[in-house]
This record gives sequence, C-alpha cells and structure tokens, in this order.
Amino acid sequence: MEKEHFYYAGLFMIYMQAIRFLTDYLHNDVYYTAKYEGHNLNRAKNQISLLEKLLQKEQILKHLVGVHTDEAVAFETGTGSSVV
Repeated sequence: MEKEHFYYAGLFMIYMQAIRFLTDYLHNDVYYTAKYEGHNLNRAKNQISLLEKLLQKEQILKHLVGVHTDEAVAFETGTGSSVV
C-alpha cells in the first residue's frame, strides 16, 4: 500500500517546501535564515525546478519503486517511450 504513495509523497514534500520558502520570503524571512536578499525566493524556485524534474521522471521512478501503472508497465515491457 505504501509503495503506491511513494512517488506522490515525494511530490507533496517538495511542493510543500517550495510553499514554505515562498511564504517565508513574503513574510520577510522570519522562519528560515536568509544569507542574502531573495535567498528564500531562490530556494522556492529551486524546489519548483526539482518538482518539475520529478514530474518528468514519473514513469521511471514508479518503475524503480515497483508501482505498476499502465505507463510503468509499458516502460518495463519496452512498449512505451524510454524516459531516462
């Protein structure tokens, strides 16, 4: 049961951290220490970039975890496009 949620959990944690960095930036960096102006904004942007990369790797990551969705099965059997 947990394997089916492993990929989603990664997406959720990255998204949540992006929102936290952005919120802190908008509240004048009161929670996370900023070493320079816009540091938490940059952190939020980096989290969004990481989220986009994770979304691009959905099929291969689900395959590695052992979640067999239609896309992962297509990848495993060689009938789908290869994403590496």
